[in-house]
Amino acid sequence: FDEIWPQLRVLARAAPADKLTLANGLSRSMIYQDKEKVARLAAAGIRIFPDRQVVAMTGDGTNDAPALKRADVGFAMNLAGTQIAKDAANIILLDDNFASIVTAVKWGRNVYDSICKFLQFQLTVNIVACTVSTIGVFSHKKPVIEAVQMLWVNLIMDSLASLALASEPPTDDVLQRQPVNRSASLLSSQMLANMGGHAVYQITAMLLLYFYGADWLDITAGHGDTHHEPYGLNVTTTEECDDHGNVGKSSVHYTVIFTSFVMMTLFNELNSRKLNGEWNIFAGLHKNIAFCVIFLITFVLQVLMTQFGGDFFKTKALNGGQWGLCIALGAFSIPWQVVVNAAVRICNISRHGRRSKLPPRLPADKVHPVCVDPHLHSPGLRSARRASPTACVTQLAFTPQVCVTCHAAEPAPKLHPLR
Repeated sequence: FDEIWPQLRVLARAAPADKLTLANGLSRSMIYQDKEKVARLAAAGIRIFPDRQVVAMTGDGTNDAPALKRADVGFAMNLAGTQIAKDAANIILLDDNFASIVTAVKWGRNVYDSICKFLQFQLTVNIVACTVSTIGVFSHKKPVIEAVQMLWVNLIMDSLASLALASEPPTDDVLQRQPVNRSASLLSSQMLANMGGHAVYQITAMLLLYFYGADWLDITAGHGDTHHEPYGLNVTTTEECDDHGNVGKSSVHYTVIFTSFVMMTLFNELNSRKLNGEWNIFAGLHKNIAFCVIFLITFVLQVLMTQFGGDFFKTKALNGGQWGLCIALGAFSIPWQVVVNAAVRICNISRHGRRSKLPPRLPADKVHPVCVDPHLHSPGLRSARRASPTACVTQLAFTPQVCVTCHAAEPAPKLHPLR
């Protein structure tokens, strides 16, 4: 079976038993483990999926039920299909239109992308919050982000972010890429680079504000600075004091750090919309009204929480300059994404070298006349449709092949007639 199915393109007049044979054979095929055979097929222009094959089957009759059940994904017809076929299938096409299968694939890949987007966003938040809080506890015995503020981030910010990222509509671009392997990790190398790059930036910005922000902003440090009291006494506190030396429950210093963290997280939602290192993170944003609305709602909620949260949220109202700093740190996440993408591409080029998408072209006098594509160093096939428009499509896969480099003819595999 493994000698035949890589060459197979169209199976004419397939009976239900043939469909079950195909589903069984493809599901059990381990051809991807034979590296030499995969390389030979790749030279012939046939790509073998580098994992166990994923089989989709369509059917509407009772006899199709075994094949629908055996396939990884079974499609049954709603109008013309029998109830047994519907029960055996995984997806039912309500309009009996085969084009709906493409729509199902598009939405399925979009759901997978939405999960990856939220993982990329959420894990970055967790890395930064845990790292900065741990450093704050060890350095001044006080967490930088209070428990109620962490609860705000997890319950409010992340919930809205999940809704925003899940509202991304599918695009036709998802159909142009290769399927995801069964054994592939949810976190790709580009996602890990995005998480690491933004975690480094956010941690660095927050630690600079933590250790030097009070001096830069000319405010009282929130982590136990020494305040000069009347009568020459020095009092060390872990909370901010007012002009009269009274200890308060909130800190402008820590509020700036927390607000900067939320702003960097908020703007990182825009970066999390893209998973493959795209340069333009705003592409398609105008089509996603839900994302824009949730983004604005999150920003307004953060402003209200900061300005009016008071002692409950351990915050103090910020002035215009402090808000400008927080928003600027958040907005810098967007150009920082460009830096991360450039770094990933440079690393890939240095590791693998620059690879062109197509092999080098051959001179015209070196190409054998039966080759379909003169630009590929691979066997080609003479189109049967040129000689006879009514020729069976299956003949294209079983005609003799001639290599364009050595001109050595290779006989086609022997197959049983399909008719």
